[in-house]
Order: sequence, then structure tokens, then C-alpha cells
Amino acid sequence: MSCVRMVLGIGLACLAGGCVSSGLSPREVRGQDYSTQVFSMYDGPGGAEGPRTLTLPADVVVAQLGEVAPPSAMMERLRKDANFSLVQPIPGLVDLEGRMRFGGVPADRVGEAHRLAQAQSERMLRYAKDLGAKYLFLFGGTLDQSTTGTRMSLANATIVGAFVVPSDSVKGTVRGSGALVDVATGRVVLSVSADSSREILSAPAARIGNEQKLARDLRDDVTIKLAEQLCARVKEKVAGKG
Repeated sequence: MSCVRMVLGIGLACLAGGCVSSGLSPREVRGQDYSTQVFSMYDGPGGAEGPRTLTLPADVVVAQLGEVAPPSAMMERLRKDANFSLVQPIPGLVDLEGRMRFGGVPADRVGEAHRLAQAQSERMLRYAKDLGAKYLFLFGGTLDQSTTGTRMSLANATIVGAFVVPSDSVKGTVRGSGALVDVATGRVVLSVSADSSREILSAPAARIGNEQKLARDLRDDVTIKLAEQLCARVKEKVAGKG
């Protein structure tokens, strides 16, 4: 009887896989996501005003929305580029009170969520100024993940099959975007984007762990690609092509 319950439990876990969507960081939530945060810098009658400049080598601070610090691998990549004289991390966590109130962001409160995002952007820019940075690189994105059965799913009728037969297809796609912002004016100097997709097969008993690992791998891949894209775009600016 216990064996039957175990098999049924694994089967229900497979059905529960479904589709999952979140931010590049699990804490990057709707209403306080990358798009909202970047566009909040242009809120108001005139939006962001003042000159857009790119003076190199650049002192830059880096923030990932939803995280207390950006990934160390990204920081190391940027620090190796001669066009960046100083690269420092700053927190990209959204306002906690706002996150608690606007995790779902009902339609009638989107305006207030945008005001919270604008206040958060202003705080990040002031923080960057105090660190002596000329630019803020702000980035975020989305993760879409799904798990479905395959033709091998019938092999899961046994306990052994549920643990060893890779019958579930786990797919994931991460899209990231980042903006290099002039700290003095709050205007975007340049923007970059990157994406990464992957599909793996998993035994049902290992599905949750494999889904989490796939999400981590895709997120890590995209953050490195964003760093590479930023370095490439800055190089184009230096060469007068951007």
C-alpha cells in the first residue's frame, strides 16, 4: 500500500509541474520589475532631462533588481574590461513595504507601484553618486519554465521507473535586459539584452531539483551574457559605431 501511495505521490508531483514564470531574480516581482524600474526614471511631465554622456574609462555601480548584490561572475567580467575604471556593487532590492503591498499589483494600484519604483530609482542614483560613480548599470529580466511528460512517462508506473527513467521534459527560457544610466541625469546611455534557453530530461523523483538547477544555470548564463554585451556596446561607442 505504501508503494502505491509513493507512486501516486510522484505522479501528482509530475502533474504539479506545469508552467512557472518569474523574474531574473526570484524576488523581481511584477510592478517592481526591470521595465517598471527603468521607465520610472522617465516618469513625470518631462521625463529624464539633461545630457547623455559616456566618458571612459567609466566608474560604474551595478545593481540586479531583487538582489542585495549582482553575481560575482558578472562583476569579475566587468572589472577585466579596460573601459571600466571602477566597478562596484549596490543593492537592487526593491522597497520592502512596496513589495509586501504590491507583490500582485492589482490594476487599480499600478500608479502607486510606479511611484514607489520612481522613489527607488532616485535612491539608487543618490547611492551611486555617494560612491563617486558616473554610471549605474541596472538589469533584470524574466524566467519562463515548463515541465511536461514525454512518451517515456508510462515507465513511471513503477517506483524504480519514477526514480531512474528521464521521462519529464523540463524547458526553460531566461531573457535579460540592462541599462547603463547616467547618474547625473537619470538618462539611459545605452541598453543591452540577452537570452538563454535549454531543455533537459528528468526522472519525476528528481524533477524539482532539476528544475531549480536549470533555472540557476540559465540565470547565470544570461547575467554573463549581459556583461559581455555591455562590454561590447561600450567598445562600439569608443569606436564611434554606437
